[in-house]
Amino acid sequence: MISIKFLNGQGERASNLDFFYQLSEQIFVILDGYEETTEKDITQFCEQLALISYKDLESLIATIKELDPSFKSSITLLEIRENEIRYLYLGDIRIYVNSKLVTKDHSYAWKILERTNCFSSEIIARKCLTHKYRNQIYKSIQNIRTDGYEIMEMKIETPSHILVCTDGYWMLEHKKIIASDNYSLKELPSKDNYSAILISIT
Repeated sequence: MISIKFLNGQGERASNLDFFYQLSEQIFVILDGYEETTEKDITQFCEQLALISYKDLESLIATIKELDPSFKSSITLLEIRENEIRYLYLGDIRIYVNSKLVTKDHSYAWKILERTNCFSSEIIARKCLTHKYRNQIYKSIQNIRTDGYEIMEMKIETPSHILVCTDGYWMLEHKKIIASDNYSLKELPSKDNYSAILISIT
């Protein structure tokens, strides 16, 4: 059984560019628009996505390519299968599985720290919380058009908990997420837009 909890906040921003859509029982899309993007851009895009049914990530990716969005946004696509998840991410939306971070930010902060070969992914994830280049992102939804993405696959057990969250959320909660065996979503005093989706598989 799959249960879903969702949290979204505008923070102190003039608009909310974080969006979450459940496109089917097992397929989800999460977006975090950049400053030059508008709510209308993302809303219209998601409404178009919702008009079509999808059997897997490949069919969803094909539709995104056809729609050819012109706006810029981090994007994560997630598909839940029996004993497995499949996902595509571009930008800095993070995925945690049972409190373990399984993605790497497509930020210059992460890239710079990784190139030193001095730090584990766990340490890099923590250092990105305060790195001056943490908000400089080099991949976005635009990379789907050019096939600049990779579909990842990961085996999971039952029960499992999958947390997907934008930077407005993980910037404040990363340390608590990885330290908890049973993390719960919470409203945050974030200045940024924030979204978090907790999917429990039992």
